[in-house]
Amino acid sequence: MSSTTGQDEAAEGAHTSFYGAHGAGRGGALSRAILDSMTMAEIKRQVLELQEEERLEVAEAIWASLDNPDASPLPSWQRDLLDERLASIGTEEGRDWEDVKAEIWPRSR
Repeated sequence: MSSTTGQDEAAEGAHTSFYGAHGAGRGGALSRAILDSMTMAEIKRQVLELQEEERLEVAEAIWASLDNPDASPLPSWQRDLLDERLASIGTEEGRDWEDVKAEIWPRSR
């Protein structure tokens, strides 16, 4: 008997809900065959037709299926920008909202 993690449970819940929506029950062979025969466009269309809660379950299952979602390297320009922004936290003084509004939407009268 194997133990499951929260990610496994989330993935299994979305798996059940998604396959259940296709009428074959929890992980049935018919459901897997239907999903395997669908094109990516068909899968996207089907997912977008689901209720919001079901779409969230599918998204959670996809996220949980990634080996390490934080392992995707950022491009160097993006890493540099994030480092710059992190370094500036707390060093910049805020601006008054009225001043910002006046700068963005100057009176044209």
